[in-house]
Amino acid sequence: VSESTDCAQYLLSRTKFVEGKLAREVLARVTFDFDDDELNQKSRYVLLNLIAKLEHQTPEFIVTGNTDSKGSDSYNLSLGLQRSNTVIGYLKGQGVNIEDLTVSSQGEATPVQSNETESGRHNNRRVDIHS
Repeated sequence: VSESTDCAQYLLSRTKFVEGKLAREVLARVTFDFDDDELNQKSRYVLLNLIAKLEHQTPEFIVTGNTDSKGSDSYNLSLGLQRSNTVIGYLKGQGVNIEDLTVSSQGEATPVQSNETESGRHNNRRVDIHS
């Protein structure tokens, strides 16, 4: 895995996310392969960086799964939720004590890039972790 790619993925996640009227900081964004809810090497790297940053903290997380536009709405909502649960399971498995947690799926409803290109679809297959 290229560190520059992983670092860029992690650094790009340091943006503000607007949900309703609240701006929430995106702590991390991990991406997934097509039709998959397993963490890839890049995603594990990003989550390990997040874990290191949160050492000795009991974080409150909002974890939101997302998909590209391929597949039905109901399938994509389910896949997004599976992705969110995979991330939470990984964090807990690494010893992160998560006290307050909101897990959800947006399915394909909130793309960060166009679903017209493969790279856009790849970036839309993601889980965002908000503080």
